[in-house]
Formats: sequence, C-alpha cells, structure tokens
Amino acid sequence: MWAMSSWSPTARRKPRKDARPQSYLVGQEIDEENIVEVELYKWHSQERIGVALSGKKCWPRVVNLSNNGLACGRIREHDLIISINSTEVFHENAANKLLRETVGRVSIRLYRRSTGFNIRDDLTEAAISECSSCDDDCGGGDDDSCQDPLERLSDEDATRATPVLSTSTEP
Repeated sequence: MWAMSSWSPTARRKPRKDARPQSYLVGQEIDEENIVEVELYKWHSQERIGVALSGKKCWPRVVNLSNNGLACGRIREHDLIISINSTEVFHENAANKLLRETVGRVSIRLYRRSTGFNIRDDLTEAAISECSSCDDDCGGGDDDSCQDPLERLSDEDATRATPVLSTSTEP
C-alpha cells in the first residue's frame, strides 16, 4: 500500500560533494617531465589497443590493461591520457572511439603521475643495482655480494662460461 522511504535529516542540508583528486582536473599546471609519448601502430581495425578508460569532463584515466593488447608494456594503469594523435580528449567515450577507429600510427600523450615508490621503466635499470646492502658505487664494501658477478668466478668457471669460437675444422 504505502511505500515507506527512509528520510535522513542531513540529506537536504549537506549535499554530496564530488571529491575528485587535483591531478584529474583539466586546465591545471602540469610538469613536463611526467608527460610521456607512446607510439603504437595498428595494421588493421581489428587489432586492439587493450585499455579500459574512466573519466568524464577530465582526462581519461587508464583503469585496466589487456595482456594481449598493443599497449601492454607501454602504458601503465592510472596514467592519464592527454591527447590521441594530437587531439586532446576530455571524455572516456571520445578517447575509446579514437583508439578504436584509428588505423595506422597512434600517438598517445600520457601524464604519468609520480607514485610513492620508484617504478623502473625497463629491466636494464632494474639490473643495475644487484645488491641493496652496500654503497651506491658498490666498490667500497668488503662483502662478497658487492663484487661483480664475473669477478666472483674462478678461472676455470670463467673459461667454461665464455663460449670459444673455433675456426678450425678439426674434430
């Protein structure tokens, strides 16, 4: 008969605030060192970039990445897409349409926000610091873990580890 609805006394006095982080707002000063440009190439329209976006009236934010998309390994989650092929986007639907319909070279400008911890961009930088317990130059410590891995090998191990190319045809 009668529909009972709950009434909150504070519902009309305190309207809900749209809490949005400051870095999502458009028209804000951003530092150029956090802007990254990624170039992809789509051969045909059936290829997928493989990103899921979120955001209206602001730069779309990457919320999910596909494992088999073209963007895998080049774009991170929580990156903000500024422009696609030099067209600035402010809505997730417009960005999805541009990414889906563009065939050929796709140039994406991203705003990569700094995180609380250091994420290294490639594996070569991750392999630079082998030991974490010694000095930065890794030469002053007496610990064996601070030595170069090739210096730790004995002479016999080093000769077995390096391949010898022979030009002779003897068996």
